[in-house]
Amino acid sequence: MALPGCRGRIMIRPVDIRELVRALLPHTSRHRIIALLQAFFDETGIHAGSPVTFVAGFIGTADQWYDVCIQWGAEMKGEMFHYKNMRMQGERLNRLAIILASSKLQVIAAGFCGDWNRAISHNPDWKNRFPSCYQFAFEFCVDQMEQWTNAGWKNEPIALTFSRQNDYAKRAEEIWRTFRGNGFWKNMASFAYGDPEIILALQTADMIAYETFQCMKAGNTEEVCQKWPLVKRLLARGEPLLGNYMTTENFIKNMEEMDNKGRIYLNTIPKS
Repeated sequence: MALPGCRGRIMIRPVDIRELVRALLPHTSRHRIIALLQAFFDETGIHAGSPVTFVAGFIGTADQWYDVCIQWGAEMKGEMFHYKNMRMQGERLNRLAIILASSKLQVIAAGFCGDWNRAISHNPDWKNRFPSCYQFAFEFCVDQMEQWTNAGWKNEPIALTFSRQNDYAKRAEEIWRTFRGNGFWKNMASFAYGDPEIILALQTADMIAYETFQCMKAGNTEEVCQKWPLVKRLLARGEPLLGNYMTTENFIKNMEEMDNKGRIYLNTIPKS
């Protein structure tokens, strides 16, 4: 990687996942081991008019991530993983899929599939609450993590790291800060952005996000899912991979029910 104003190439060492844990939250793990939960995400389908918008990635302990990143790095041999540039490398994609599917990392994927503009048109307040489909997908994804750490990890804190994305990364941080400030998302201990070229774990998020988008866009059928190496293997191990999403109709129904119950509005989130 060449840096502006520098001669030659400067090699940037990939970050050891356990170093990242210590740097972010060195003293918050309740289990007194390097087991602070780390979640790495990428967003997909955020372009205007996309029929699918998802936030997808994996969550696990630092040691689980370390094992995966060692294998991932050995396979990539210093190359940068970017799925859309590797579509023709079937054998390598299969090997990478095996690394992730055989690990103990948990898939976290949540989002929306349908006509977003129609979904939020039923009530003007809904557009104020979710000015973008991305915001809804992000919040839905965090809700899944909150449930996951509550059920299996006694509310162990989670450090979120997103692949750097200029249009929505800042927005995600604003959402996280607002929820924390309002007393919610107590298990979401930190939020950061990262470069996939340096943090190998973010490359795994690219893989699951890309395949999730392709499956959802093509109809999310068994036949479609079997065409994608990672999705196929994760489903085979019993992963409820693509179940955490809402359609246009489900979104409308859910929002109406929440309105009837007295939904809380977080008006301090800056508008997009």
